[in-house]
Amino acid sequence: MSNEGLRPRSVGLRGDWIASITNVAPTAATTLTMAALIGTSGLASPLALLIAGAAMLCCAVAYHRLNNWQASAAAPVQWVARGLSPVIGFAVGILVLMTALTSNIGNITLIGSTVLSLIAPGETNNKPLTWIVATVVCLLVVAIAIIGVKVTIRFEGWVVLVEYMIIASLAIWGLVTELTSHAAGITAPTWSWFSSSHAHAGDQPGRPAVRVR
Repeated sequence: MSNEGLRPRSVGLRGDWIASITNVAPTAATTLTMAALIGTSGLASPLALLIAGAAMLCCAVAYHRLNNWQASAAAPVQWVARGLSPVIGFAVGILVLMTALTSNIGNITLIGSTVLSLIAPGETNNKPLTWIVATVVCLLVVAIAIIGVKVTIRFEGWVVLVEYMIIASLAIWGLVTELTSHAAGITAPTWSWFSSSHAHAGDQPGRPAVRVR
């Protein structure tokens, strides 16, 4: 006889925190959005990040309150179904599936070429090899997930550690370069970047605020 629902104490606070971070995919999010954000907002990007961070904090608090109300692996699907309507909850579930499918296709497409660029840069244009590598990596991830949630959390913890070490290194390097370099085109950080009245870096129509190379 099987019990329905989540097994109590399967994942602690630390494991839940790690799983939440890996679900956000920090390096992928940074890679896919940072260049577009800087190209669009220019020196006003810190203010845009601050506003987005405040919105995400509100979402995190809402998730915390909803989890206290009813913890569920279905999360928003069950919350919406019970709080609003089963039909709307079903629609949210379909939306979640479509989003996961689209993002996973994108990840699978990128992972093969990314791994090859590290171990065999000359083979990045080899499409069959790219898909073979991507398939092997995906099967490895699935195998880890099948083994159990504790092993998965431990694996994700190491992935998060490496990701944030890379991001922190790049952030420190960029800040040091901004503060110490006096090369042409270098703009020293200023608190005015967090002002809504801060002048846009690109004053000419049709030109981006910052040239991203």
